[in-house]
Amino acid sequence: MSVDATLDLPMFTPTEKDYKIRCEFGVAPYKTTNSDTVKACSFFDYAPKIFASIRKFSGVSKEQYLESLGPEKILGYIFKSNFETLSELCSSGKSGSFFYYSFDGRFLIKTIPRREFKMMKDMLRNYHVYLTERNTESMISRVFGLHKVIFYRKRGKMSQKLYFSVMNNVFHTTKKIDLRYDLKGSTYGR
Repeated sequence: MSVDATLDLPMFTPTEKDYKIRCEFGVAPYKTTNSDTVKACSFFDYAPKIFASIRKFSGVSKEQYLESLGPEKILGYIFKSNFETLSELCSSGKSGSFFYYSFDGRFLIKTIPRREFKMMKDMLRNYHVYLTERNTESMISRVFGLHKVIFYRKRGKMSQKLYFSVMNNVFHTTKKIDLRYDLKGSTYGR
């Protein structure tokens, strides 16, 4: 729903509001004994137009994105424990993040800590300008979506928050990769 809500505009001039928008979607509502409708979780999409613009400048169409990460793929994994739709790669690093590849290997879903989530939100304007105006051919990794899921226990009480980003998979290529390097941004604490 979130991806479909973004229009394919030929020219997009973002406003301050576009960087701050947060869309919420209730997922898997169910009835309690009191006949109240309660949602199992809430899905939040941050700055959907901004990330749609980054995807467009990166040559990723709405159709390609939905085909790789659409609800039939993701929800099949989440609600049916169908492990064929995403493949998991556990991090052995300090972050403790989990990485999931889309079924076709084009995209990477990475769980992130709250501080990294907030940092990405804070730097989103500069990141967007960098990729879409100043350095359109940059080799920097592309973040295509920033999300949060809140899982609820009985009676609508929050039980867990999960933050994650959707990125391009830099190893999804037709070229043969001979060597891979794991580069770190800092030597601090290593």
